[in-house]
Parts: sequence; C-alpha cells; structure tokens
Amino acid sequence: MSAPAETWQSYAQLLVRLSPRISHILFAGADGSTWWSSEPSNASRVQYALSLLHKPPTTRSTEIDGLAETEDSTESRYGFRIRGALGELLALVVIALPQPDARLGLRAVHSVIKPALDCLQSELSARAAARAAIGELHESLADNNRELDLFQRLSETAAAHGVESRTNSNAGQ
Repeated sequence: MSAPAETWQSYAQLLVRLSPRISHILFAGADGSTWWSSEPSNASRVQYALSLLHKPPTTRSTEIDGLAETEDSTESRYGFRIRGALGELLALVVIALPQPDARLGLRAVHSVIKPALDCLQSELSARAAARAAIGELHESLADNNRELDLFQRLSETAAAHGVESRTNSNAGQ
C-alpha cells in the first residue's frame, strides 16, 4: 500500500512541525518493510524499534498502540502502529528523539504527534477501502465476463441447433 515518496515527505514534515526535535522518521508497511525513511543510509538507528513494533503486542492495556525503545542513552525511538477501522494493521511509524526529549514517555510523545498519526490513519484507511472496492469491482467484472462467455456459448449452441432443426424440417418437405 505504499504511497508516493511525496506523501511520506508531507507526513514527515507534519511530524517535524509538531515535534521539531525529531531526528529520524521511518514509515513501514504492516509487514515491516520500509516505505520511506528520512535518512535511508542511517535507518539502522530505528531498526530495532521497528522489529519490536512489528511483533504483535502481547496485551493492549492502553489506548496508545505503540512502544518506547530507550536502549540508547542519547536517543529514544518511539513506534506507533497505525490501524484501520477493523483493527487491521495498516502501517508502522518510528521516530527518534535526541536528548533531552529522549526522556519523554510514550504518552507524551503520542500526544504531541497524534494529529499527524490520525491524518495518516485516515489516509491509509481510505486507500485500503478504495483498494477493496477496486478488488470487488474487478471480481464483479470477472463474474460478468464469465456470464457473458456462458451466454455467448449458449447462444452459439442454440443457433447451431436451430440451424440443424430448420435443415431437418426442410429435408422432410
């Protein structure tokens, strides 16, 4: 479901406007594959957080679907799962914050960037719905084509039998 790079750059700009000290942003698919990184050559900085985020949560005791990874004393990584209306995983977002913001809790970071995450969730949900509708349309068209093929074969068979019947009735005269 990856969008064009301009889409990710726009969301990255929005995230940075909301939290100017963000030092790295990574957008990934539900499967953990990277869609866009603010520093592709330095994406390894957030890979551990991405791998943790990609694993299904053992419990969902809070309304924030994410994690804070603070193994590094100079920088913390915060990851968020973007879900659709039915709870399906649409995307993963990981940001890195240097000190002193690295000491912030997950709830504090989430509250600052929530508008961007909500916009992204809306867009990805709309894209998923559009893809589903297109898939249904393709299935419907395929069904219609199968029905037309069957109708055509039946018409050809009926026409062939009709010709034989007229030929046989003409032979009897």
